Amino acid sequence: MRMNLHILHDALSEFNPLILASDSPELNLEGIRYLPNKEERWSTEYMYAVTAQELISAYYQTDKRSLTFLCQGNVDPSLLTDKGWSAIIILESANYNEVFDIVQNTFKAYRKWEEKLSEAALSGCSFKAFLDIASSVFRVPIALINCIGRFVFSAGELSASSLDSVWDSLRYKGIFPHDMLSPEERRFLNSNLNSRHDPFTLWVSGRQQENIDVIVPLYNKSTLLCTMVFMGYSTFSKGQLSLMYYLQQRIESIFDKFSDFESLDAASAHGIIDISSESEDPIEPIMGLLPERWNGKKQFSLLVIPFERERYSKVFLNDVLSPLYAILTAPTAFIHNSELIFVEPDTLDATAKLSKIRKVLRSNGLVAGVSSCFHDVSFVRWAYHQCKMALDLRPAPAEAGGLYFFQEQYCQCLCSILNRSTVPESLCNFSLLQLAQKKEKRLMATIHDLRVFLAAGGNFSRASDLLQIHRNTLKTRLEKLSRLIGMEFSALNEQEFISLYLTCLIIEGQSN
Repeated sequence: MRMNLHILHDALSEFNPLILASDSPELNLEGIRYLPNKEERWSTEYMYAVTAQELISAYYQTDKRSLTFLCQGNVDPSLLTDKGWSAIIILESANYNEVFDIVQNTFKAYRKWEEKLSEAALSGCSFKAFLDIASSVFRVPIALINCIGRFVFSAGELSASSLDSVWDSLRYKGIFPHDMLSPEERRFLNSNLNSRHDPFTLWVSGRQQENIDVIVPLYNKSTLLCTMVFMGYSTFSKGQLSLMYYLQQRIESIFDKFSDFESLDAASAHGIIDISSESEDPIEPIMGLLPERWNGKKQFSLLVIPFERERYSKVFLNDVLSPLYAILTAPTAFIHNSELIFVEPDTLDATAKLSKIRKVLRSNGLVAGVSSCFHDVSFVRWAYHQCKMALDLRPAPAEAGGLYFFQEQYCQCLCSILNRSTVPESLCNFSLLQLAQKKEKRLMATIHDLRVFLAAGGNFSRASDLLQIHRNTLKTRLEKLSRLIGMEFSALNEQEFISLYLTCLIIEGQSN
């Protein structure tokens, strides 16, 4: 294989993990594993500089199967051995300074990305959060389609027009929603999907379709659950495909953890349960995950993912869900393990219900959170109650970082609504809004401190931990701000608390 430095540079810039470089046209590098006269060195799987003559000599003198990696410069061998990449071979005649900078930067990026995905998979985060990380890694949006062709959710920026192109692409490749297919077509589709060994191509009518978008099926113990569709590029580099294949394996390993759901519908094997008021059986599995932009057209009464349980028996689910089902009349969704919880209220004044929910969640190991979307800003009081419930339920000392992240998610959700809505003046603190118009850097920083202080329930110690500043420093800053707007932050009633918090969100949303 012949590859000059210009081609090598292009390959590296495309994050191609298979890199073979030589300036010798006679040299076939395939299969070279070790230099016989330096076997003791190569057995450590370290890399040394070699001349062109040494490399050619090694090719003719070895059985072509034992040299681990030939390389010039100092590159961590585990980046190659652990990941299964083939080799980097650059002769001493190369301008190694430029080349090795590129090589090492590429490997560092790969290691960082794979560590991110591994940490996310091991942390027990939601599939949505996991795919959000994957989307940032691939720098391309991902759409998840379940096995009957329903859109589940997307990761990354995916517009409505892009989603339309997902459907067009799926239809082009022979993947259709089941309700659009005849029985014969469904059998043909299932046969095609189940026989796919290459995750990046699909055979339709005996022809291998070229990939416009990469389609990756996800299985749980050989049962098709859903399909990921990667959007954005007409072609993918080998490096991107390698990472996508890695992602597929990671997600399937997560699905495998939910083996107790094999008796349920295949597409529900990841453990999402729909408790529907119209269902005779209180445990009615649904297909796919709750979409982020769920609009309530499907009238859920309750949607739950149980929290850190190895087995999910029907008795356990009934014990946990029955009291909640009796309490709530509006559509409700809870999500496990510190993820956001969606609660759609039927009335604004539902403090008693929240108290009962909090008690049931605590006693059954479920974690409460904040609504992931709001229909309008008049629900800010309800959102505030949810936020307080979440802060009460989460252990502050051990989860301080997580608590701050959680509160930031709440801020982003509400700000996205405020950006599209006219905010009633009665909900805002007019003095603070006027003061923020000066846009002084120190003042804006203090307003941010105030928001964190309010999110921490008005607790100086907790807020100072979140902000990583001394308690007295925070107290001094907020005292100065309180004098400017004529309000004592340590003696707020509920309406003042909500008004200040909402105003801080609006100010920070406008400044970003």
